[in-house]
Amino acid sequence: MRRRAIFSLIGIVSLAACAHQPAPQALPGMAWSLNNVEGEGAKLAFGAPNSDNVALMLVCQPGSNRIEVFGPAADTTVELTPADPSISTFAKTGQARFSKGLHAPAAPRETAAQFVASCRA
Repeated sequence: MRRRAIFSLIGIVSLAACAHQPAPQALPGMAWSLNNVEGEGAKLAFGAPNSDNVALMLVCQPGSNRIEVFGPAADTTVELTPADPSISTFAKTGQARFSKGLHAPAAPRETAAQFVASCRA
């Protein structure tokens, strides 16, 4: 009986540890990059500079009030507005944590705020 209780406790603690995802750490060679190209809109990406290796990308047309967040997998796209709490937090703090597990190390606050401001209608 005691052995069963110990194994149950170990299982519960293990599951709790897996459920709590720590804040992501900066990855070597990866950084935030803000681009605003006429006709393409604003793009804020976390990835390897000058490559297609992107871990997280936020895209919007200036003034559209719509932000798309893309992850590395095709099924990890989220559409948000600047009023969404995760985008508001991102603009204020640079903390990039969105639904569907989309997250990256914090962006520079000024860069995050500039991107979100450009998307607002």
